Amino acid sequence: MNKLIVLAALLSVNLASKNDFPSFDALHANCALKVTYKGQTCDTVLPKIESVIKSFTPEPESKGLYAIKEDGSDYVWSTRTTPTHHYVDDIIFETDASNGDCVVESKSRSESLSYYDYETNYCNMWAVHNVVGGFTDVTPSDCKFIPTDPVTRCAVY
Repeated sequence: MNKLIVLAALLSVNLASKNDFPSFDALHANCALKVTYKGQTCDTVLPKIESVIKSFTPEPESKGLYAIKEDGSDYVWSTRTTPTHHYVDDIIFETDASNGDCVVESKSRSESLSYYDYETNYCNMWAVHNVVGGFTDVTPSDCKFIPTDPVTRCAVY
C-alpha cells in the first residue's frame, strides 16, 4: 500500500505543468513582464535564467531566497521568499522564439492574500532579468505598482 501512495505522489508531481501556475485575481498582488533578448536563442536564455535563480541563495541586493519549483523545455517556475516577513511569491518565466530573438513572458503572483506589494512582484522578475542582462523592450502588464527606478527600488525588496 505504501508503494502505491509513493507512486501516486510521484505521478502527481510529473503531471504538474506551467498551466498550473496560479491565475491572477483581485485577492493576490501580481505583475507580468514581457522582455526581449535580441539576437539570442531561447535555448541559451532559459538556462541563464535558471542559473541566476539557482544562484540567488540569497540574491545579492535585497536578500530574497529563490528556489526552482519546476522547469520544462520552455519555462522555469520558481518561488521567492522575501527576507523580512518571509512572504512567498510564485514566478514563472516562459520563453518563445520570435524572429531570431527570445521573448520571455514572466509572471509573479503572491501566494498570500495581498493587494499592495511594494512593487515586489515586479522586482521578483526584474532582478532575474537584470542579472541575466541583454534584454530590451520591457513591457509590464497587470501590475498594480511599478517602480519608477527598478535599479534602486528592487534592491530594497
